[in-house]
Amino acid sequence: MSSYLLVLIVADFEYLTRNNTGFRGNITTNVCAQLDKKNDLYYALEIATQNVHNFEKQYQINYPLTKLEKTDRWQNLNEQMITDNILLPRNTSLSGIMNAWIDQISYPYVKVIRDYSTNMILISQYQFLFDVKAQPTNSPYNYQWYVPF
Repeated sequence: MSSYLLVLIVADFEYLTRNNTGFRGNITTNVCAQLDKKNDLYYALEIATQNVHNFEKQYQINYPLTKLEKTDRWQNLNEQMITDNILLPRNTSLSGIMNAWIDQISYPYVKVIRDYSTNMILISQYQFLFDVKAQPTNSPYNYQWYVPF
């Protein structure tokens, strides 16, 4: 997914442009408005460029963001988890957890049964389907999700 914004306008609009915005001076910001609102463009341009500046300052990253592939995203998050000393169970990876949620059709239906006589809890999950007769395609994750408890 790209972090670049695109607007396609087919109308008679006025616009203002400010070049070299952002910390690195690599951003061109445009604002547009209907002819009767053209006096508001200076304010809109100031707010737009300030928003980009605030984004870069708050998150300490330059905008526009670099494009990430799905594997890069999980690798980056995994590196941050290691830095923050957040550990996953053995034989579990962040990409395995996240891909099970992203790459499968539907979501889990989690069933919890408490047996008061044995003081035990049975937790099971199933693929949630509106039509229980539907036959979804096979999943490499066998329609199982990592659900934290």
